[in-house]
Amino acid sequence: MGVKNMDVKQHIFKKRTDILKGIEKLLRNNDYKEIIFLSAIGALEEVELWVANNFAENPDINKVNYRGPFELLSISGNAKIEDDRFHSHVHVSGSLSDCSVKGGSLHKGKIFRGTKGAVITYLVLN
Repeated sequence: MGVKNMDVKQHIFKKRTDILKGIEKLLRNNDYKEIIFLSAIGALEEVELWVANNFAENPDINKVNYRGPFELLSISGNAKIEDDRFHSHVHVSGSLSDCSVKGGSLHKGKIFRGTKGAVITYLVLN
């Protein structure tokens, strides 16, 4: 696979942090080439998830927004810096205040203002 070092790490994102911008900052500040998400705990608000509407090769996308809180239950995917550009493919599932569970590809979200932060555990690939 060509990976020289693999380290499991955790990062605490403070409340009101834009999660994707925070992940990009994490990569750039630590000179990480790529990380793979293992777990997350915390809550988001102002969430936008994208979900496919059909099984076409290039499916129609439904953009779904949740004001919050959106309690994180799982996270998977990766984020990387390639040619000095940030790329992420992040899927999350979370519960809403009525205990229903929603999930999809994360395109927006901030750490919920009612928490001290959110912890993401990730694997560093360098």
